[in-house]
Parts: sequence; structure tokens; C-alpha cells
Amino acid sequence: IDEYGNLLPDETEILNDEIILYKGFDCIEIRDVNSRIIVPLCKNIQSVESFIPGYYLLKTDSLYGLLGVSNGLNVECQFHSIELWSDGIALGCKKSDCNSYQLLSLDNGVVSLHEYSYIEKPLDGKAKARRNNHTGWLNEKGEEIYKEIELANGVVKRRSFGMCEVVDVYGNSILPMGLFDVRLCGTDKLLGMKTTNDYNVTMTCTLYNLKGEQIIPFEFSNLDLLEDGSLKIIKNGNCALYSSNCQEIIPLSHSCVSV
Repeated sequence: IDEYGNLLPDETEILNDEIILYKGFDCIEIRDVNSRIIVPLCKNIQSVESFIPGYYLLKTDSLYGLLGVSNGLNVECQFHSIELWSDGIALGCKKSDCNSYQLLSLDNGVVSLHEYSYIEKPLDGKAKARRNNHTGWLNEKGEEIYKEIELANGVVKRRSFGMCEVVDVYGNSILPMGLFDVRLCGTDKLLGMKTTNDYNVTMTCTLYNLKGEQIIPFEFSNLDLLEDGSLKIIKNGNCALYSSNCQEIIPLSHSCVSV
């Protein structure tokens, strides 16, 4: 190190006329061709290799990261392997046994925060993947492909990887992703169902209006829509009766409501 704290390298190496590797203290400092520091020595980079034009794989402690020279992309070294998945998208394996994958945009480093236990490369514009013990599909941009069902006018259920959300026709959220299923109850209510774990052992339900507002003030295990539009609510073996506009008629009690 000189008197100004600058690294005096043991060796330098130029890669693709884009970056200069300053090697010292068993680590690498990465600079551009104008000697501007891109990755400092303190990051403990141990090796650098070309990935695709303009991008480089960085390695430290047997983990890989990504560097984009022109766009400033700098993905921390946290992956056991990184490979090109599709045009503009890389695939990082986060565990040594390769059962946790994450997609990385070569523009900004993020496609999704989701991690997948299995993922194929795209074929004919889509790729099969597995998440939360459920199989689903991704497009070439790494975006999840939804199966859509219109529940009511302007209200659409979208299912992906075993979970549901409800949106309006513009894609604005009504009920967020994470429900096991959503069904239309009558003509103006949504019955949202969720499970306690991935094996769907215990189901709980919540009733919403078409705006996504909860209209029965508690979760329950089952619901019967009666002929007059009233609602028989069952929770833990107890029953309640609500009118068609969700006004309480009979509160939860130990004896089941008989109608």
C-alpha cells in the first residue's frame, strides 16, 4: 500500500479490455479501465471469470456473485453456482445440494424474492418450477404464469404454485397471494380459504366483500349458504347465523343452528 492507502498490486490482469484486476493480499480489487475502483479489496474476491459479455462471475469462500460493468450490477457472493437461464436472466443455486434456486435479472439483480426447489430452463416460452411443494410455470422473464378464473364481474382469481390471489381487471390486488383457494359465495361475497401448513391439514375460512374487506369478524371452519341468502357459520363445532348482508342474527353458540 502506498502513502495514500492505495493498493500496490503484486500483479495486474486486464479482462476483455473492460476491467483490471489488481491482485494483492491473496485478494482481488477490481477497477475499470480508468482505474476507478468497482469492487474494493475488502470484499475479499478470490477469483474473477467472464460470464457473458459485460458480466463477470466473482468468487469468494467458494460462493459466487455477479458483476455487471456497464450497468453497475453487483450481486453479492452467496450462490454455489450461477448459470445463464434465459436472455437477461441468470439462475443462482443457493445451497450446495442444489435444492434452492433464485432468478437474477442481469439489469438490476432482482426478478423475484421467491426461491424454488426445482426449476427447468425455458422451452417454448415457459419453464416448469416447484415452490412450496407445488409445481407451477414461469415465463422467459422469470414471471409466474397464472391460471385465471373470473369469479364475478371485474373480479379475477389467479392461481400459481398452489396459492391464490384476487385482483380486479386492471391487476390491482383485492386479496393478496397466499390463500389456498377463493370461491364466490352468492353473488357478492368471496370465501377465502387458507391452510395451516403445506399438507392442507386444517382449513380456515374468511368471508370478504368484492372489495376484499372482511365482513364476518372472525375466521371459521365452514359456511352454508341457505336458500334465503342467510349464512350458517361453523367454527370449532359451534354455529352462528348471519343475514345475507352479514348482520348477526344468532351469535356463535354451543348448539348448532337448525334452519
